Amino acid sequence: MTIIVRRPALTDAAGAGMAAALIARHHLGDRVDDAYWRDHGEEAEVQRWHDIFLSPLHGTRIALALTHRRVVGICAMAPVGRNDRSGELAARERELFYFGVLPDFATDDLYQRLLDFVVADRGPVQAWVWRDDRTIRRFLRLNGFTLDGMSLSDPETGLEYSRLVR
Repeated sequence: MTIIVRRPALTDAAGAGMAAALIARHHLGDRVDDAYWRDHGEEAEVQRWHDIFLSPLHGTRIALALTHRRVVGICAMAPVGRNDRSGELAARERELFYFGVLPDFATDDLYQRLLDFVVADRGPVQAWVWRDDRTIRRFLRLNGFTLDGMSLSDPETGLEYSRLVR
């Protein structure tokens, strides 16, 4: 099966949203309540990615992994403001704000292709990663990311996140 990695077009928003919703369901499952899924389900994800593709922040880089026109992975990096989502000073000027692959397509090779497309040699970057997402945490560590000691609890889900930097 051939998987291509490329920049998104606006017409990819629905596919990206559906993939993001499936990835979230896989990772979060029953760890969050039904109210969360009403606000963050497929429809909300499609709208979110449409908005991102339509008006990206200057400096945003996004890669989609597709097979037979189906989005199976997403990696996205954007500039961070002075303060990041923790409310503290950002450790880096850029942040991976999304990095996920559908479970049936998740391989180290595909994760690497997505990360290289978005980050490559563009300097320091940070990522907030769910503490229980061992796959992404391990993969980022293999790519030179380290925990910097910052963590936060998502107020909507109660899930704990740790910041990794490179």
